[in-house]
Amino acid sequence: MVERARDMIKGKNLSNGFWEEESSTIAYLKNKSPTRCLDLKNPFETLYGFKPAVHHLRVFGSKYFPHISKEDRKKLDAKAIKCIFVGYCYDFKAYKMFNPSTHKCLRVEMLSFMKKLMKAIRTKAMRSGTCLY
Repeated sequence: MVERARDMIKGKNLSNGFWEEESSTIAYLKNKSPTRCLDLKNPFETLYGFKPAVHHLRVFGSKYFPHISKEDRKKLDAKAIKCIFVGYCYDFKAYKMFNPSTHKCLRVEMLSFMKKLMKAIRTKAMRSGTCLY
C-alpha cells in the first residue's frame, strides 16, 4: 500500500505531505474493489450484501473547481475556487479538497453542484442543438 501511495503522489507531482490522505483513499478504493480471495467480490459487498456505489469516485490529484455558496462570498468574489482532490470524507458524503492558495484542506459537498452544472450544460446544449455524446 505504501508503494501505491508513493507512486500516486509522485505521479501527480504532489508533496509527500499528502501520504496520509492518499493511504486513506487507497484503503477506501480497495474496500470497493473485487478481490480473488473473496471470489471476485469486494469486502464491502461481502460485509453488507450488496455492491457499493461507485458513481462518486474521483481521480486523486485532479483539479476541481468547487462552488462557493452565496453565503460564503461577496458579490464580486469568484463563484468557484481551484482545488486538488485528495480523498473522501468518511463521516459525511463529501470530498476532501486541498486549496493550494490557502494551503488548507476543505470538505466539499460537490454532488449537488455537479448535478446542477451538468443539467445546465445539457439544457444549453439542447437549446443550441449541440450533441453531448
